[in-house]
Amino acid sequence: MNNQFRFLFLGLMLLVAYNLNTNIPIFAHTFSGDESASFLSGVEMIKIESQLAAEEVAANVSIAKDHADQITEHITANDTKEINERNPRLATELNSTLTDFVNAFESESPSESEVNDKVSNISDVLSEVVSARIDQEQLDNVTVKALVVNDLVGEGLKHYGSALGMEE
Repeated sequence: MNNQFRFLFLGLMLLVAYNLNTNIPIFAHTFSGDESASFLSGVEMIKIESQLAAEEVAANVSIAKDHADQITEHITANDTKEINERNPRLATELNSTLTDFVNAFESESPSESEVNDKVSNISDVLSEVVSARIDQEQLDNVTVKALVVNDLVGEGLKHYGSALGMEE
């Protein structure tokens, strides 16, 4: 019995000594890929809608206004809250930039140069927001990129169906 106790004690001491000498970092897994992808999809949709509005402003102001009105649908209150937590200035700037863009179409004939300047401002602010809101690891993640493409294709199909008169 005494020998068994010694071997058990020695085994436990070796196990403890081994565990104390290992410097293996332990990482927790965060399941934020879908959230990051959804946010990035919204950002891309804002860019697309603002560019479509700029392209249509000379030909058809009402279609351009429709595109401009849709840009605010792609950023949720939760997105704004999270941006505000990381950088309050960016959250305020994003809201004011999007509002300025939509308000530019309230006049009967907004100027093309004004709209193009506002599209450029939106793109610049969105680039800053993405840098502040999404970690580089998520931006480089292939799964996140695939989810963004999936979301954008889904949005495209939804708009295409809507244009053809097919509602969900």
